[in-house]
Amino acid sequence: MPNEIYHKSNWGNANAGGFGDVYFDAAATNKLYNHSDYYENSNGTDKILRDLSNKASIVLTPTAYSDGSLNTVIPPYQVLPQELVTNGDFSNGTTNWTLDDASNGSISVVDGKLEIVSNGGAGYPVVKQGISTSIGKKYSVTFSVTNNTTGFWFRVDSSESGLGGFETFYANDKTSSINFKGEFTAISTTSYLKIFAEQNDAGSFEIDNISIKEIQEADFDFSRGSSATRVNEQGLIEDVQILSGELVTNGGFDTDSDWAFGTGWSIANGKASCDGSQTGNSDLYQLNVFTVGKLYRLTFDLLDYSAGNIRIRCGTNTDVFRFANGTYTVEMIAQGDAVLRLQADANFIGSIDNVSVIEITDDTDLPRIDYTSGFGSLLLEPQRTNSLLYSNLFTWSGWSKAGAGTGSAPTVTGDYAISPDGSQNASRLQLDKGSGTTTSDYSFMYETVTSVGTGSISIWMKSNDSNTYQVALRESNFIVCDVTPEWQRFELNNQASTNEIQIMLRGTYGTSNNADILIYGAQLEEGSYATSYIPTNGSTVTRSADVANNSGNADLINSIEGVLYAEIEGFISTDTVEQNRYITLTNGISNQRVALLLGGNTNQLRAIVYSNTQGINLSFTTSLTDVKQFNKLAVKYKSGDYAFFLNGTKISSSSETSIFTANTLNDISFDVGGGTQQFRGKTKELAVFKEALTDAELENLTSWVSFKEMATDLEYTLE
Repeated sequence: MPNEIYHKSNWGNANAGGFGDVYFDAAATNKLYNHSDYYENSNGTDKILRDLSNKASIVLTPTAYSDGSLNTVIPPYQVLPQELVTNGDFSNGTTNWTLDDASNGSISVVDGKLEIVSNGGAGYPVVKQGISTSIGKKYSVTFSVTNNTTGFWFRVDSSESGLGGFETFYANDKTSSINFKGEFTAISTTSYLKIFAEQNDAGSFEIDNISIKEIQEADFDFSRGSSATRVNEQGLIEDVQILSGELVTNGGFDTDSDWAFGTGWSIANGKASCDGSQTGNSDLYQLNVFTVGKLYRLTFDLLDYSAGNIRIRCGTNTDVFRFANGTYTVEMIAQGDAVLRLQADANFIGSIDNVSVIEITDDTDLPRIDYTSGFGSLLLEPQRTNSLLYSNLFTWSGWSKAGAGTGSAPTVTGDYAISPDGSQNASRLQLDKGSGTTTSDYSFMYETVTSVGTGSISIWMKSNDSNTYQVALRESNFIVCDVTPEWQRFELNNQASTNEIQIMLRGTYGTSNNADILIYGAQLEEGSYATSYIPTNGSTVTRSADVANNSGNADLINSIEGVLYAEIEGFISTDTVEQNRYITLTNGISNQRVALLLGGNTNQLRAIVYSNTQGINLSFTTSLTDVKQFNKLAVKYKSGDYAFFLNGTKISSSSETSIFTANTLNDISFDVGGGTQQFRGKTKELAVFKEALTDAELENLTSWVSFKEMATDLEYTLE
């Protein structure tokens, strides 16, 4: 089952009492849930599906994903019933199969199973069959093997002869029994199934129940190849590689249950306490928390401390002793066993609370569902590097502290308060400009790096009391930040020759001579706008670009007529580097395309329909006050009926009669086609329709259900 993050979906099940949402395909989220590794944002998905027309052939909402894939809700994942292998159970002997090189052994059907015997010579017996496939479509493969005493290969190849151009293969080294289940993507119109024994390896195996069937789905291939952060549904910054969910039961000690403990320990009043009566080490422990060999992040609060030491153990892997109140976080690989232990020595007196264990996966191709705006959206960013060496260690000597005029050098206290990631790793920064009132009087802290050219700096700040302080964030220019009792991320973007981040207080910036603030997560990156936080700890760190492409096929995309729809938000009004940011129906490259995009001039939204063979070259353009908010766009294409809709309004249209030839468009990508001019922004939903919707349908599709919904989506404040 997948890891369901934070809450469960209603799964489209209507309820007469009002619980549950009703939409056009109640099975969609069930199937999505069952074939994904991670599942979240289900309330948002329910809402989108409830409001969306039931004519959509492909629907993507930021809901479910696995390492390397972003999964669509529609079409629901399913293995189609048509069997492509003939006589895969060998009930008709070897009919429909071609047998090659049997002189190097023998090929026969024994007790209803195909038996291949190899004599260990330079050749090897081969059994093969051609099956009809479609390029780009995915297929399910299953088979069973018994009585295996030799290495063997199960191969799906694009060529009948030789071993080149294979689409997928399964190799086995003498495992006696196997029930295999896998998938492959076809790269040819005819694929050749080949089964053969390992060369120069005498032995035999039996194979049976070979099945290949088409899979219906439109999942996007996703890659990044690095860790990355997001704002999760709880409003906390987290690395998306930490998605296992909580592995500890009753980590808050709300009840006296789920934990075992030795002498001296007891659970009461929402915490576990140790009274020092133990002899030697005494454990507070929970079984079956870890899988040996995996990496975990362990967190706990130490309270009421008065004597002795305590340490946390990940299986038999042991952390250092702790002997002061505070919140502690460690990362360890589980060794020895699956037991979580908080181990008190003979003198320890204190309490434990808020014990948490989360697995850190090694999956680096996990899409990011970001909740910065309060609702889930797919986050797609370019490659960026945080050039600061210590992004959150402000006590490090490389973070210089100074004063000018009557201002004194600021003071920093590390790990002072809870940060935007939920840990006690925010620093306290106290600024004092003295009694001076001129612009030459200030207190500041800074880190200098090698210039990155045009760049952006960012940091989270909040006041450490109930006051609002005016603090400057500065590079070549500056912005004045109103630092309130709430965490905010402040950004200074598009700075020339960026090589420094400064945090300062000056007389003209406010009436107060001092500031007492909390800071977290500084970033200096090359680029005209700030991107998601990239933690560093002693060296620069690069987060690779998010890439999502290769969804859909000619069965799900109608080239003769249709609609491409999306609800998207840009990161910046205009960007000379990222001029055009596309979401496109294509033929796999960019010379046949239907596209929605951000780009061109400032705050411009566009729709393009282009064919280099059919002479179509339509461009519909409009400008808004700011594209850095969610907008609903749709482009309709049909001979004599082209149109572009935005937020419930028909922006422009064309009576152009040329249209794509059938089966031309077979791919959806977050780029122009072929991987260039990738979309950079956020996506709440994406849909494809196989028919040209009416203007009334498109007006409804791109509108908001209510004024309140529009205000929420556009981040307006209702008064």
